[in-house]
Amino acid sequence: MQCHITKYDIASSSSSAVQDDIKELRKLERTTCRIRATLHDVEECWNIREEAAKLRLQELKEVACDAEDVVEEYEYVVNQHKLILRAREITDRYQEIVNYSDHLILSENDGEKRLIRDTINFQHTSSLIAKKTIVGRDHDKRRIVESIISMQEKIVRNLVCAIAIVGMGGLGKTTLAQLVYNNLRLRQLFDKHAWISVSENFDISSITRNIFSSLTNGRCEQIEFVELQERLANQIRDKRVLLVLDNVWNEKRPLGIVVELLPLPSLLLLSLEDCPNLSAVGDFLLLATLRVQMCSNLIAVSALPSLTALKIRDCSSIRAVTTLPSLTTFELRSCPNLSGVGTFPLLTSLKIEDCPQLNAVGSLPLLSTLEIVNPVKDEILHRLLNYHPSLECLKITYQTVTCISIVLHSLAKLRTLHLGDCPNLQNCDGFAGLCSLEKLEAWGCPKLPSTYLQPRQLNNMED
Repeated sequence: MQCHITKYDIASSSSSAVQDDIKELRKLERTTCRIRATLHDVEECWNIREEAAKLRLQELKEVACDAEDVVEEYEYVVNQHKLILRAREITDRYQEIVNYSDHLILSENDGEKRLIRDTINFQHTSSLIAKKTIVGRDHDKRRIVESIISMQEKIVRNLVCAIAIVGMGGLGKTTLAQLVYNNLRLRQLFDKHAWISVSENFDISSITRNIFSSLTNGRCEQIEFVELQERLANQIRDKRVLLVLDNVWNEKRPLGIVVELLPLPSLLLLSLEDCPNLSAVGDFLLLATLRVQMCSNLIAVSALPSLTALKIRDCSSIRAVTTLPSLTTFELRSCPNLSGVGTFPLLTSLKIEDCPQLNAVGSLPLLSTLEIVNPVKDEILHRLLNYHPSLECLKITYQTVTCISIVLHSLAKLRTLHLGDCPNLQNCDGFAGLCSLEKLEAWGCPKLPSTYLQPRQLNNMED
């Protein structure tokens, strides 16, 4: 048997009481060793027949076992205290690192962080493609080719036309771009062609040099950037250029700056998502469709005379949307601080969801489809329902509304009405005057008496 008590002073080891306890444990350790040695000799050399002697030996074994338990428990306590002290040392070292790092770490105020290309994950693409291995992309390729061909008139007028292929990784965006780029009919329409693989390092200087090298088959490493821009401008002046920028993505680049600087007078569709630095969208004369989502600092959408479709979602800073003369479809969702929308003379479809601060709505003379989801102010709900006689389809999903009031003959053209998930709705005044209603759907309205759902003329009713 190995009997050993670790020589270790615990926190209060300086006291005489602790020293006495350690002496007692060492004495017990020695006694245990003597007992074990005696028992070992008895087992090896003696044949005990007397019951009294057997009893004494059994009692010695029990005493030895109890002593060993005490020694082991002491060892556990000592080791536990060691771990505590070790943990304190590690914590102190960590706190020291934290204290120093607060003084040594660099911030954006100290300079611009240089992006280092990951050579392992970087995928450099080209325009080359094995067409025989591609299936199922003919329809998409044809649509893009036709769209580019239809832009020829704008291209002749020296306007920049852009088409974006977007989607998650692995869907085949690069493959589709390769099919379009190598389309013979399309290539014949352009004087020059260039394919540039961008990847995450969105550096304007590098991209410009790559475009120049691709168009001229020359080298330009030693040319200053300003001179390079002038040479590139001379190369493409009065020429039609087909340019593909592949693998464009960069989560760290503030897209708001790009939108403000890039002159894209012929842009038709713009989709912006998660752009915290974007504050305004405007001055796109031909823009027809705009989708904005999760742009927390967006405050204004204006100067878009050709815009026909607008969707704004999860934009907490936007306060108002001014008059857009060509807008026909408008969707507002989760804009908690939006207070007003302007006049839209051509608007036919409007959806408002989770805009609790909305308190002003301009004239919507052609509005035919309206959807209201969750909180809007009572006066706004009343105005939307009673000042738009052209409404033909109305959908209300509103958990807190208790009463819907419709002035007689204010919805004379309404044909379809959906009431869903309105658990507190109790009154629907004026429903008896909906003479043109053809379809009524009501669900999730347990407090609404059936007497309110009795228009004088109803061809199709679902509950």
